[in-house]
Amino acid sequence: MADACSSGLGYDTIIVAASSIVAQPVAFDSPAVYRIGVEGRVLDSPPERLPPLDITVIPLEGGRAVSILVGEFRDQTALARFLDTLYEWQLALLSVERLSAAAPAREKR
Repeated sequence: MADACSSGLGYDTIIVAASSIVAQPVAFDSPAVYRIGVEGRVLDSPPERLPPLDITVIPLEGGRAVSILVGEFRDQTALARFLDTLYEWQLALLSVERLSAAAPAREKR
């Protein structure tokens, strides 16, 4: 695996990039909203195991698809368990992005 220097990135570049990603401190044990991208159709998976999520399926050529899931998780442990479920369903993980801290009025998972 290449480090920052061998990939052509200087440490100053990495620090600026990291500080723009983490503008505020992030607690691993607090609720947050995440956007998760997977290759495949999540709607084809057993619905009883899906937490309440906004799901968008984007069809691709050749019958393939990408599913984008957005939802609130009570902490990063809950997020990790859900990612394990996606792995069990054999859906390739494309991305995970923390969008924001969760709104206090929303129901927690």
